[in-house]
Amino acid sequence: MIKVSLLWGLITLLENYSRSEAALVTTMAEMVVSGVSTKKVARVVETLCGSSISKSAVSDVCKDLDKEVEAFRSRPIEGNYPFLTVDATYFKVRENDRVVSKALMIAYGTNDDGKREILGFSAYRNESREKWKDFLTGLKKRGL
Repeated sequence: MIKVSLLWGLITLLENYSRSEAALVTTMAEMVVSGVSTKKVARVVETLCGSSISKSAVSDVCKDLDKEVEAFRSRPIEGNYPFLTVDATYFKVRENDRVVSKALMIAYGTNDDGKREILGFSAYRNESREKWKDFLTGLKKRGL
């Protein structure tokens, strides 16, 4: 029984560390997107964690996240989606060292089993007819 409880404790510890690490990365990314400089993000991380992180490490984390997001956005859309919901909401984003407002267009598909999935999303300056056409054409090219 002791081995089982020790193993369970180790698994729980590792799971908590993974969640904490994920929360830290998410917080760092949100700070950068909100316009906080990488230098300030590094200082906040040092205050929270007690260990230093360079501003280039913060940038590297954000670049890795960018790669994952791009892979998700460009993946093929497979399967049948009898229902499609599209919408847009505005967010403040960091662009060229400035914080600007952009429309985030998002498409949800409901599959044959009734499960909703995010099929795609993209940020645009506004919700013009041309931007919606571009967004929907991109979904079609990926297999929708």
